[in-house]
Amino acid sequence: MEREFWLEKWNRQEVGFHNPDPHPFLSQYAGKVFQQSEQIFVPLCGMSVDMVYLLSLGIRVVGCELSEKAVSRFFDVSAGYEGVQKPVISRSAESPLALYDGGDIKIWQGDYFSLREHDFDQVQAIYDRAALIALPENMRKNYVNHMHRLFPSAKLMLITLEYPQQEMKGPPFSVERSEVEKLFNFAQIKVLAKMDILKGEPKFMQRGLTELTECVYQIDW
Repeated sequence: MEREFWLEKWNRQEVGFHNPDPHPFLSQYAGKVFQQSEQIFVPLCGMSVDMVYLLSLGIRVVGCELSEKAVSRFFDVSAGYEGVQKPVISRSAESPLALYDGGDIKIWQGDYFSLREHDFDQVQAIYDRAALIALPENMRKNYVNHMHRLFPSAKLMLITLEYPQQEMKGPPFSVERSEVEKLFNFAQIKVLAKMDILKGEPKFMQRGLTELTECVYQIDW
């Protein structure tokens, strides 16, 4: 999706994709995937409470989010949690992104594709809950390639959805295992879990889906 699509979603507060609870797969597998990780990157983070959950595990977080409203809203809601402070906002003539420094959670506000390697300090773990599946097929390869440039070595927890794409217009989009393997052909890929979640997602049933599977991967390179 083009950047204007997501900015308009946040401007209109059409954020049905936002989940008020930490993702069950994160709470189940974070200890396994992110063992010994001190800092995690969360791309296209929105105002996800998963970042606060990661912080509760003693892991510092660096996010990236296009919408300024989403970043501001996150800190408004999360300030008061241990480790989350009112952010200090800084900008540089060298970058089109703004850094919201909230202590143990920092968020780069701006275009993910404008991030540079030196925007991160000692990040070797990544959590992608809904970033890859938010992008249409023609953007996903560039997304992964840029991630690989930013982090020459990393450990990634990736959560995807699989469903008959012809039954529903994304986002979120269906990303099959075969595509994950193709996108991350430079990495080791392990499927941690797959779960049929259609019965618990009536909004997707209303949109015409007859199948909906959620998958979680551990990807190392």
